[in-house]
Amino acid sequence: ALAASADGSHIYVLGTVKRTPPSTGTVQVLYAFQRNPVPGLGYGEVGKDPIDLETDGADDPSDSGSAIVCGNSNTPDPCMDPALDVAVSADGRAVYVLSTTHLLLFNRVSNRLDPAFGSLSFGGALPLSSWVSTPRRLVLSGSHAYVSGVSGGTARVVVFKLDASSLQPTQLETTTTNVPNDVGPLALSADGAYLFAASKA
Repeated sequence: ALAASADGSHIYVLGTVKRTPPSTGTVQVLYAFQRNPVPGLGYGEVGKDPIDLETDGADDPSDSGSAIVCGNSNTPDPCMDPALDVAVSADGRAVYVLSTTHLLLFNRVSNRLDPAFGSLSFGGALPLSSWVSTPRRLVLSGSHAYVSGVSGGTARVVVFKLDASSLQPTQLETTTTNVPNDVGPLALSADGAYLFAASKA
């Protein structure tokens, strides 16, 4: 999954990398790539190397965010494994990642004059198990996050209110249960008046 910032300057991509030996297997990561937003020669080109890399279960020493772990300090657990979807807020201040267990917030440097423009720092994670046991897709409006999925065998779309200051998705707004079976991808109309949900059924 990938998402572009509204300013057109960055692309955020979910992926995996091999763990550092002696550990084996892979770990979930979130890449940030620079994109050329200026019309003309090279317009739309994406940089070969990422400008930032956020790794599940790790602390990025280059930013002020904490380690990407969930649970308590005695039994910390990774948050992003596996990651399902990614979205960038309309104002460019945040990137959200949907995993099978959490909705994660990454604060984004949105000031073009800042040398760290486009970089991320982990801002927290909201457990989803109380509202949706099998999350699938994520879409954002200016003030809300919409998560499709299944809970108790019932397809649903869960709506979270995003705090205007902290950007945290901490308040459950509502839960819609009259949605198609096998609900998956979501899309909002340009005016934000309609939410469209696609189904595999």
